[in-house]
Amino acid sequence: MPVSSSPSPSPRRAPAIVLAAVSAAAVLASAGTDAMFLARWGAGKFGLALLVSSALLVPVLALVGAWLDRGDRGRVLLGLVAAGVVVLVGLVLADRLAPALGAGLGVVLVKQVVATLELAFWVQLGEQLDAGQSARAIPRLAAIGGVGGALGGGLAVAAAAIGGAEACLGAAALLLLGVAALVPAMTGGATRLLGRPSLLGPGRRAASAPAAGVATDAAEPARHQAATSGRWRLAWRGWADGLAMTARLPLAAAMAGLVALGGAFASLMFFALGAAAHAHYVDADALAAFLAGSRAIVGVVAVVVQLVLAPRWLGRLGTGRALQVAPAGAVLAALALAIDPLLAVAVVAQGQAKILDAAVETPAEKMALALLPEAQRGRVGAVIDGAAKRGGAMLGAGLAALLVATPRLLFLVTAVLAAGWWAWAVRLGRRLPALAVAQVTTSAAAAPVVAADRRTLGLLLRELDGPAPDRAAAALAAIHGQRGFDAGPALVRALAGLLEAPATDPAMVLALASAATTVLTVGASAPATGLGPGWAARLEAWPARVGEEVIRVAGLVAARLGAGAPAGPGAEAPAGSVELAEAWAIAAARAGGDDADDLAADLDDGLRAPTQAARVVVLRELVVELRRRGRTEAGRGLARLLVRALRRRRGDDETHAGALVALCAELGHVPGRDPASGDGGAVVDVAARAELALLRAELLAVADAWLDPEATASAGEQAAALMVVAALAARGQVIEPATVARVGAALGARADEVRLAAGQAVRALGRAAVGPLLATASYGRRAARDHAASLLAELPVTRGDLDALIDREAAALAQARAHHTALATLGRPWLPRRLHERADEIAYTVILLWSARTGATALATAARAWRRSVEPRTRARALEVIAGSLRPTRLAATAALLGGGSARVVEVDQAIAAELATGDPLARALLLGALDPATRAAHRALISSAARQAAELAGPEALLRRLSVTDDEGVDDMPTRIETLVVLGKVPLLSALTSRQLADLAAAVTWSELEPGALVVASGEVIDALLIVGDGALVGDDGRRWGPGDVVDELALVAPRPWACAIRAAGPGRLAHLERVAFAELLDDVPGLGPAVCQALGQRLRAR
Repeated sequence: MPVSSSPSPSPRRAPAIVLAAVSAAAVLASAGTDAMFLARWGAGKFGLALLVSSALLVPVLALVGAWLDRGDRGRVLLGLVAAGVVVLVGLVLADRLAPALGAGLGVVLVKQVVATLELAFWVQLGEQLDAGQSARAIPRLAAIGGVGGALGGGLAVAAAAIGGAEACLGAAALLLLGVAALVPAMTGGATRLLGRPSLLGPGRRAASAPAAGVATDAAEPARHQAATSGRWRLAWRGWADGLAMTARLPLAAAMAGLVALGGAFASLMFFALGAAAHAHYVDADALAAFLAGSRAIVGVVAVVVQLVLAPRWLGRLGTGRALQVAPAGAVLAALALAIDPLLAVAVVAQGQAKILDAAVETPAEKMALALLPEAQRGRVGAVIDGAAKRGGAMLGAGLAALLVATPRLLFLVTAVLAAGWWAWAVRLGRRLPALAVAQVTTSAAAAPVVAADRRTLGLLLRELDGPAPDRAAAALAAIHGQRGFDAGPALVRALAGLLEAPATDPAMVLALASAATTVLTVGASAPATGLGPGWAARLEAWPARVGEEVIRVAGLVAARLGAGAPAGPGAEAPAGSVELAEAWAIAAARAGGDDADDLAADLDDGLRAPTQAARVVVLRELVVELRRRGRTEAGRGLARLLVRALRRRRGDDETHAGALVALCAELGHVPGRDPASGDGGAVVDVAARAELALLRAELLAVADAWLDPEATASAGEQAAALMVVAALAARGQVIEPATVARVGAALGARADEVRLAAGQAVRALGRAAVGPLLATASYGRRAARDHAASLLAELPVTRGDLDALIDREAAALAQARAHHTALATLGRPWLPRRLHERADEIAYTVILLWSARTGATALATAARAWRRSVEPRTRARALEVIAGSLRPTRLAATAALLGGGSARVVEVDQAIAAELATGDPLARALLLGALDPATRAAHRALISSAARQAAELAGPEALLRRLSVTDDEGVDDMPTRIETLVVLGKVPLLSALTSRQLADLAAAVTWSELEPGALVVASGEVIDALLIVGDGALVGDDGRRWGPGDVVDELALVAPRPWACAIRAAGPGRLAHLERVAFAELLDDVPGLGPAVCQALGQRLRAR
């Protein structure tokens, strides 16, 4: 039954009220306990008390931080509030029963309460806000906290006048009782402290609630007991996790150092004020009134600064520069105290430090820490507020206790410490964008390097003799030659053992044979024995590729051991396979003497074999032989043969790509003078150079032909061709402008391997690629433009060129945002959606260009994280990093647009005219569908011009079909691609796709007309296509019905299954088909389609 409750503050106001109340209670409690301690223990032991309280805060905050990350944060916050009430009431009683003991405990315990409440509040708030919201909300909340502190100071003055220090503690306890009533409203749910957990508020903690039917009430006590028993162990483990995370995260480690230095300075200022106040006031009540009054004044000034100046400072300075304000003020305050440590100076020094900390430093720190992953903020925040801040406070307290007798020396040391704090802040401000990006993205780990030490070799050799030797074989091939290690004998021996085993996995045989081929080809190796007898009889049972590689190893081993060795192939070649026969013939040639000219002649004959399979084998053998011969005269002869084979496209695409790369590696060598050649060495050198230059030119011609857009080269061949261009350009080869332009166009290729190779080629071309790269960045496809813009930072391009591009793209971004605002009034959702996506695409290009201009690679990394991430909080953190980096620059207007700022006002008719004339065909088509007849008539000329452009771009078949449609046929015409896009966008599995991705899918959709009673799916038939009802209805034999927009089986695209009952058309209608095979091809071709579909599936799985 629903339970009625009293009205509570809205979840949006509750955090502000909670923070104000906690801040007021903190001022009240601190004023009361500090006055009690100074009156009963004196200023001489005040530094020791600060040292003890700071030391205790380290494990306390670690414990609380671990609970915050591992439990319900709302319940932890509520428990801390209740603990604070108990502590304050207990201190009042202790002051009456044992005043000295109560005063000593008060200073220590109140600081634990205040620090843990602040940590829990900010971590709980961070769960509800992303990085962008945090940047806007934190300054306001900090000002509200300052208002609460000022009110608390005023209440402390009144309470001290009424009841002294005890009244301050009592008032603080009453405020915390009010906070306890507001915590459920802040967390968004009915969070309770005692008894079983009630409904959890929205957010990630809701996932921890037990599912219905999984656990019963009877099991709750046992589960609660198990959770309680492991809570402390998990909490202390969280302490270690927090330290490890802080050390591992660059931003967290840098912030920890900054906060530690700030904590040391704050502790010294706190001591300075307390010592100066104790010299003028002896009575506890008088001390409480003075401390409360001074803090109230500081709080009021801090509120004014927070409300009037801080938002402007934070907006103009940015997070990095804002972190430098408080340290600069600290240097001046410390120098003033060193000159004259009077009470007035101490009040001003401590006051300005408190004001700058509350108004600028703390908001800047919170905004920086908001860039950390949400799941780690509790533990990292505990380390920063605990070990770092309190460790610094311990340092400051230790210095105060050590130098209490020499105030001037103490404050000179304080000035030095403040200068170090300021220097750290300056360095952090310069590195902040790069450090923030490190939290937004996860860099790919570098490939591990295998060290050829004795222990590693022993482990690899033992694994090589095990049941799965493929990994060890690859590792041994990688370290072959290191410190004189020869992996050939071990690999050949292991391969021979596999061939003799009764049951052998062909995949393992292929892995070992490939590794052995690499070792025997590229490095000096001396295998002791061959493969043994009887292995050739087993080749016919395996795939041809496996047998071919084994035969190749046998021939290479025979060539190493010498002619006539028993390791070579037998007298009879395997029957029934052209590939094995060809490989056998070449291996026999190697074993029979390894004569280079004879082997080259055999390979030349093999390249003319009548079957493609045989030519592929010969081409592979030619690559192996080229690597064996290396940079010799025989090797150059084989290179000529290989270039001719590639020009004639002998073999398959995969072999072509490998052959081209191998050929480039060998031809890149520049031969030197042979010291043993006598006087003819120079002639030989010149001849070799000339021959190599000719071969490189021919190789470059082959690569250029494969990069031609009209060519039919595969993605692997194009990537290999680009790698050839990169390698030859790096070695000084002159690359023709046409080839450079093709390299620039390849930056936007759909295949990842082609884009990566194109980037390498651009870097190798250097300044020669600037012109084509600028053209690509200006006029190429969007993907090519983005990639080209990111590469401009690595090339010697002038800032003037980049400024022109940036200004043009920034103007296009402002126009896109303005058109989005204007055309949203048409009431068609798909048009604003496309315009918003286009604006994001343009913004991405602007950011990459600015990164290239300034050399800020971290900004480009953040831009990629913003564009590619599917998790909203990660995108928000990346966007805040980007906007913060752009605000202090001349792209401040662009930063405002990225942050959701308002665009310039554009009339609807003006926006329509501009979009009809734009080069975005998808937006133009969506706009035409959104216009009413009157608006169409007003823009008839522009619509006709757009139609002519579409006709020029349309294929002849589509254009002929449109021209041949009669009026009667036009009534029943199939839906257009835009209509199909809208239909696909309503499918839940595809709803998160961009309009461009949906347009690509719509091109693969086919429509069919349905007659009444037509059979759509037979009983037991496997549905392997997405079936969407366009018009009419479908009905199943089991009574189920599908209307317009419904999908028969949404998961058929990824997990087809038989359908139990037949499905028929209930009447005339239309049905959309998206075949699974076409969808699988689009997953490879359309960027971002696969991750978006995986995200939808993952969210659906988690929702179950």
